[in-house]
Amino acid sequence: MKKSALIIFVLITIIIRGTFASELKAGAAKTDITPPLGFPMAGYYTPRGATDVHDELYARAVVLDDGKTKLVLVTCDNISPFPKAYGEVRNKIEKELNIPAENIIICATHT
Repeated sequence: MKKSALIIFVLITIIIRGTFASELKAGAAKTDITPPLGFPMAGYYTPRGATDVHDELYARAVVLDDGKTKLVLVTCDNISPFPKAYGEVRNKIEKELNIPAENIIICATHT
């Protein structure tokens, strides 16, 4: 996943720089999204709640801005995307940061 994210970042940077942008700004953040103990875990035949935490789960974001266009990339340590939750996050980003929904990419990675 890290290699794919790096490739995507480099390609986007090349594309944005190709538009004769005078400056590229970037910001990054990460936050812990580990659910509480007892939260149902995916991948089991019968429902099973988490009894401990092996590794924390994170949401990571990168925002790129060339002065004309802003792009947001978010990855979440989830087994699959949650359309309703991701839609709400996308709407909040669009409203609070004034970034169009089509410039917001949210994905899940099962690690």
